Parts: sequence; structure tokens; C-alpha cells
Amino acid sequence: MQAASQTPQRFEAARGTWARVITRAGATRAHRALASAAATAIVLALALVGCSGVGTAPAPPKFSVTTTLHGLSKLPHRIHWQATPSVSASDVKEVAFLIDDQLAWLEHYPPYFYADDRNWLVTSFLEPGAHTFVTKATTLDGRIAVETVTATVEAAPQPPADLAGRWSKTYSGYDPGVWHVTINTIGWLFDDPHGGGQNHHVLRDVRRGRRASCFSSS
Repeated sequence: MQAASQTPQRFEAARGTWARVITRAGATRAHRALASAAATAIVLALALVGCSGVGTAPAPPKFSVTTTLHGLSKLPHRIHWQATPSVSASDVKEVAFLIDDQLAWLEHYPPYFYADDRNWLVTSFLEPGAHTFVTKATTLDGRIAVETVTATVEAAPQPPADLAGRWSKTYSGYDPGVWHVTINTIGWLFDDPHGGGQNHHVLRDVRRGRRASCFSSS
């Protein structure tokens, strides 16, 4: 509105400037009239430009994301890493979780947890010391919010002596063959009969409490 209120002054100033220029040049009355009309057109155009911001659509609301790591300088061995964007879930495209600039998990649906719903960030796979944990939320219209936490982690404790080591189990049903689980400071490391990594049905067996008791030491 300030630009609109200053339009009369700008109008008269422009008219006067053009009039002085034409007079000094010794222009005819017709030329002066033409110059005055041109000045009027220019000032009106400036007024429209100055007022162009009035009535435009408001800027999108400020977008942010906070997590359960916020404010921490030292992480426990196990913690939920959950993100909460400031906008509705219907406006969120994805939430990325990065550790030391490497993508560790990408979540598209609420609740926005690292490593799937209600799961944990277990820091045993990280070297002791300081690490950067970045949470990057993106909306459907392209807005981005970032939270960065730099925190230290400690070395993981040794597993109980009666569980530590490599264990084996032969399965004859679904996905048959010899399965192996190695228990160390990092955690439970599974090897399937095909040389791959974890298999979910064996992992569920372990979570149900059978753990290494369903394997034989190797």
C-alpha cells in the first residue's frame, strides 16, 4: 500500500521532469503535450508494478521437522528415531534419515520411524565417537525441512559369553538349508543358505525367544 500512496508524488515528479527536458530542448507545444502523455503512461505503469504485490496469494506456511534425537549430544545404545513434520501427513511426500551423509532409511508413510514403525536406532554398528544424524522431510509441493543432530555414540558392550559366536540351524521347510547367525557387539547377523543376509521368518523366530537355542554352535 505504500507504493500506491506515493503514486501522486511520483506522477507529478515524472511530469515535471519530462516538462523540463522538453522545454530545455526548445520543443513545440505539441511535443510538450506528447511528452506529458508519455510521462503519464510511464507513471501509471510504475504504479501498477508497485502495487502488484497487493492481493497476491500468501506464502506457504513455514515447514519444519523435529525428531526424538533433538537436543541430544550423546545417544544411548538404543533409541527410537522418529520424525514429526509440522504439516499434515497428507502433505508429506517422504522423510529421509541419513547418518554421516549416507541414506539409512526412507519412509513414505506415518508414523515416520527410522527402520520401520516403532523400530529402533541401535548404534552398535557405528564407530565410537561423533556422528551426524540428519532428518530431511519433503512435502508434495517440494518444500524441504531439515533437522541435523551431531551426537556421540559409545562402543557397544560385548554380548553374553554363552551367546557370542556363530550358530547354525538346518531348516527343511520353507527356504531349506543351513542358516547361520553370528552374535557379536554389532548384534545378530544372519546368513541364509544362499549366501544372503537376514531372512524375516528366521528373524521372527529369534524375536519370539528361541534365539540361539534353535541353532547349534559352529
